[in-house]
Amino acid sequence: FDQEMAAVSSMYRWLSVFDRFVLLGSHACSFLLQPGYTHKIRPVHPLHLAHHTGTLYATEGPTCGLIPIGGKVHSLTSTGLQWDMHEATLQLGALISSSNHIPPNVSEVTVVTSDTVLWTVQMHVL
Repeated sequence: FDQEMAAVSSMYRWLSVFDRFVLLGSHACSFLLQPGYTHKIRPVHPLHLAHHTGTLYATEGPTCGLIPIGGKVHSLTSTGLQWDMHEATLQLGALISSSNHIPPNVSEVTVVTSDTVLWTVQMHVL
């Protein structure tokens, strides 16, 4: 867990340098969503990933989350999730959107946030 938190900390540190900083592990993919945008997340099934031994295929979801790891998120609205939020306040120790789901028929999830929030989605390597 400490190494994952160090990686998340690096995402925040380099937020102003990179357009997108993606943490990709064997079981999850995570990145930060910044305020001022309507984020359109399109889970691809199967997701095609380059791998040093050839081609690796993986699927995303269904489990996903929106985690206010950098501080309070004053307002977050989502569409396309099993449990959408409308102008919800997210904060550690209060409401977070963990163990949410992307329904199988959904091709796009949208998120609008007032503050930076971590998006994370489950990955299954085939």
